[in-house]
Amino acid sequence: MPVRHLTVSVPQPCQEDWHSMSPQFQGRFCQNCQKTVVDFTQMTDAEVVSWLSHQEGRTCGRFRPNQLGKELTAATYNRKRWTLRTIALGLSAWLSTKNVEAKQVPTSISSAGQQAASENLGRETKKLSEKPVSQVILKGKVVDARSKETLPGTTIMLKGTSIGVPADRNGNFELSIPAHLVNKKQKVTFAFIGYEMKEVKLSKLLKQEKSEIVMTLDTSVLGGIAIQVNKPLPEPGFFQKVKQLFS
Repeated sequence: MPVRHLTVSVPQPCQEDWHSMSPQFQGRFCQNCQKTVVDFTQMTDAEVVSWLSHQEGRTCGRFRPNQLGKELTAATYNRKRWTLRTIALGLSAWLSTKNVEAKQVPTSISSAGQQAASENLGRETKKLSEKPVSQVILKGKVVDARSKETLPGTTIMLKGTSIGVPADRNGNFELSIPAHLVNKKQKVTFAFIGYEMKEVKLSKLLKQEKSEIVMTLDTSVLGGIAIQVNKPLPEPGFFQKVKQLFS
């Protein structure tokens, strides 16, 4: 049976410098202990549980402080609950359809009218697609707070959207933002493995021709992992499941 709940701790934190280790796919290779230190800092709780539940033997990892000492839960899909919910929603939709059918008044539209409406819609759609969209270009450079070295590959995202770009090999970036998304509350996020995520107001960044984004090293914890597997809560009874449907 797969592990669903566990708690992770690092009994003896390692003092090795993460940034002096050799980068690898899953994290970095430690020359001192000749092991790969897995980087869990960018994983969700569910991803950590999934990864650790499939591993055998001793594992060394790198964690954020807020990932340690708390119960981590894997993603679950309660088939029975969703079956009951689907039945309830389906019954509600069926009853609503019956009420609408009883009140509907039959209408008819001529084929000529349908064709004219379709042609008008096509012309309006073409006009909208041809209308240029105003863009604002945010330019900047991402550097390390201590060494001032550039951080290529930093992910720059407009918060709450899918608009984003990576920094180039020199740490520079140009982010194109639709003008209608520019406002005083909008923020831009900067993320790079091993560094604390940073959020800056877009309005502040746009005041400069080219912003310098200073990233700070993450105060993460390295070391051998101790795992405590937690027993799942008992399955709720029938009446509890019914109550959950309407909660």
